[in-house]
Amino acid sequence: MSTLMPATWQPLSTIWHSGAFTEYISVPAAPYILDIRPAGNTSVVATYDADLSALAGQAAVVFASGFLGQDPGFGLFAALPNGDVVQLPAITDARVQIIHNSPSPTVDIWVNDQPFLTGVDFRTATPFVDVVANTDLNIGIAPSPSTSPADIIYTLPANFWLVKPM
Repeated sequence: MSTLMPATWQPLSTIWHSGAFTEYISVPAAPYILDIRPAGNTSVVATYDADLSALAGQAAVVFASGFLGQDPGFGLFAALPNGDVVQLPAITDARVQIIHNSPSPTVDIWVNDQPFLTGVDFRTATPFVDVVANTDLNIGIAPSPSTSPADIIYTLPANFWLVKPM
């Protein structure tokens, strides 16, 4: 398993097998996104939000526990100096803002052949919306009003990575 540090996209640590551990690593008290990949593989198996901002001058041990697709379920946890163990929240969505900057026409946006947004006007932007992260998506643009994926006139393959793939 590897975890990446977003500022540099370099491995923060690597654990090769169950029961192994790394030396302690000193990092600034800040928010981190931890991307979990099997050793020797570039596929993301899980992504976690590790906001360590409140731990300035303190220690925490972050550890993985559980099984992917089995009980008990996989998770990342932080053991704090007082003995508390906190589960780090998994991140499954990316935040995306869509800006329509083509003078014509008003459009509908489809994702994987399903309606996503309708009636998006020229020079308007959506609020940030959630989309599934680390997943291949096909974004379709159709003149509004559209009634089916057959109305799509442009398709853009996309993958909104939470962290940069290795």
